[in-house]
Parts: sequence; C-alpha cells; structure tokens
Amino acid sequence: MRDSLRLIIVLTVVATLSGGILAFTWDRIMPIIESNNAAALAESILEVMPRAVSYEIWTAEASSAADADASASATATADGTSAGTADASSSGTVSADATASGTADADSTATATAAADSTASSTADADATATSTTADTTASSTADADATASSTTSDADSTATATGAAADADATASGTADADATASGTVDGTSGSSLVANVIEIYRGLDANGKTAGVAFVVDANGFGGTIRMIVGLDPAARKLNKVKVLEHSETPGLGARITEPAFLRQFENKSIDDGFVAKQDVDAITGATVSSIAVASTLKAALTEVETELRAGGAW
Repeated sequence: MRDSLRLIIVLTVVATLSGGILAFTWDRIMPIIESNNAAALAESILEVMPRAVSYEIWTAEASSAADADASASATATADGTSAGTADASSSGTVSADATASGTADADSTATATAAADSTASSTADADATATSTTADTTASSTADADATASSTTSDADSTATATGAAADADATASGTADADATASGTVDGTSGSSLVANVIEIYRGLDANGKTAGVAFVVDANGFGGTIRMIVGLDPAARKLNKVKVLEHSETPGLGARITEPAFLRQFENKSIDDGFVAKQDVDAITGATVSSIAVASTLKAALTEVETELRAGGAW
C-alpha cells in the first residue's frame, strides 16, 4: 500500500513538471511561430503581386465608412444652404407683412363702416352655407360609402389574384430550384456552379505612388485530403491572374500534393479571369489527382467571381 502511494506521488510530480515545462516551452515558441507565419504570408502576398511594393488589407466596412462621411458632409452643406435661404426669405416676408399691416391700418376705418352693412348678408350666407354643407355632407357620405364598398370588393379581388399569382410564382421557383439541385448533384467533384468560395482575406497591392498595383486574396478549397489554402494575385485592370501559390494542404504525397508543383501552378499565370477554370478543359488536371485538380480550379473561379463583386461594390475595382 505504501509503495503504491509512493508511486502515485512520483508520477503526479513527474506529470506536473512535464506539463509545466511543455506549457512554458509552448508560450515561448508560439510567438516565434506566429511571427514566422506572418512574415511568410507577407512575402507570399508581395510574391503574387509583382508590381506592388506594399499592401493593405481591404475591407468593405472602411470603404462604406468613407462614403458615409462624404454623404454626411454633403448633407450638412445642403442643410446650411437651405437654412440661409429660409432665413433670408423669412426676413423678407416679415418686412412685407409689416408694410401690409400699415396699409391695413390705414384702410381699417373705411372697412369698419362697410362691416356693419354686411352683417345681415353674412348671416344669410352662413345659413345658405350650412344648408349646402349639410346636403353636401350627406351626398359625400353616401358616395364615400359606395366608394368604400367598391374599393373593398376591388381589393378583395386584387388580393385573391395576387395570392394566386404568388402561389404560381412559388411553384415555378420551386420547380426551378429542384432542377438546379438535380443539375448540381450531377456535377463531378467540387466543380458545381453552387460552389461558394471561402475567401479568408483580401489585400490591395500599392505601388511606390500609393496607387493600386494589384489585388491578392487568400482562399480555402476542399481538397481530397482536407483544406487547401491558396493565395492568388490578380491584375484587375487586365482581368488576368498574376500567380497562384499553395500555402497549406493535406493532399496525398505524390498525387494530390503535386498541386504545389510549378508545372501545375504555372498554367494559371496570365490566365483570364473570364475563363471557365474547368479541369480537363481549360485547366490541365494532375493524373491520379483529379479531385485535387478540380478543387483548385473550381475554387479559383468561384473566388474570383466573389472577389470581383465585392471589390466593385466597395469601389476598389
């Protein structure tokens, strides 16, 4: 019993010391690893954008904020102009009213005499007006009731028609969706049109004058053995790729891992972003690694479409 207790204590001390040493080593090594990874990424970003001397992370939020500030400034200027115009107009109106008031005071004596004579006439007019108003109100109420009934019937018919049209549209859309799903299911590997690229980050390359010299982005593809992380450089003005580089992968050595070879990646250099990027058509697939080849090609196409759309929306393309 005593020997067993001694053994437990020794193992506990050893495990504690080992865990502490591992934690200490990890804390010291991780910053170095992260620093090396960041340096390698920075080098790769500039590598796929040959004309760039520096780069910045592109974000749609920053572009939207700048647009919002410009709009706010324009609104403030417009408000200031309106306020100035309103004040000037108001001042002129007050002066005109003052003049009119003076004229009215001068004429008020003559008007007072006429007012006494017009009292009887005003009373008669008021009675006639009341009678006319009552008749008009009755007729108007009847007309409103008829209009309401007509409108209610019309609205009901319109609602029924709209409901039917909506149902037909939904049925049509559902049929189309089913057709798309069927078509997508018959596509080989990951090259289906429904593929959505997982774009991690977008960078804008800058030349010595601070102007756009290219665009780069990091994207993940679903390969045969796992995630394939790539960095892609492109020239928006020429609508061509500059270079594609594989950063990480888990593909089979000697087969899918050949996607990192220059012979495979070189075919994407100066390739138009308007091409199909279809393996075995405008992209040469690796023999024995068709799935990996399709993953790279189809992900590049989907990512290029997504990046172009996002950059155009943010005014950076």
